[in-house]
Amino acid sequence: MLDVKCFGGFLSRFGTTEIFVLNHVVSELLAYPNDFQLVFNTIVNRAPDNAYFLIIDRNQGDVVNLVNKLINENNEMIKIAEFTENRNMDSDEQKHNLGRWYQEMNHNPKLRWNAYYCLAQKFVF
Repeated sequence: MLDVKCFGGFLSRFGTTEIFVLNHVVSELLAYPNDFQLVFNTIVNRAPDNAYFLIIDRNQGDVVNLVNKLINENNEMIKIAEFTENRNMDSDEQKHNLGRWYQEMNHNPKLRWNAYYCLAQKFVF
């Protein structure tokens, strides 16, 4: 995933994609910020003009800092919006409603989350 040579067929697969979603990708690659920056820059460069990038991850300082680094160190990106959300699961949603999935889990599902959302766009000058 951190080898830019793996993106040779990127345009044929994603050349018309208008939004790219990175869901908990940043927190998984915190240990590799430079390699991740190179891959992120490659994806942005090959993405269509005006494509959006939605990043959803943990609201933790190191994660937010890396998101900002990824965007700020890419001269084709502009941050449009960001916000956080710290909530509990709605009272009408219960873990037993997961049915078989809940029974097969080896742990309880999270009932609370602290999320960070960032929307950026490939900006054409």
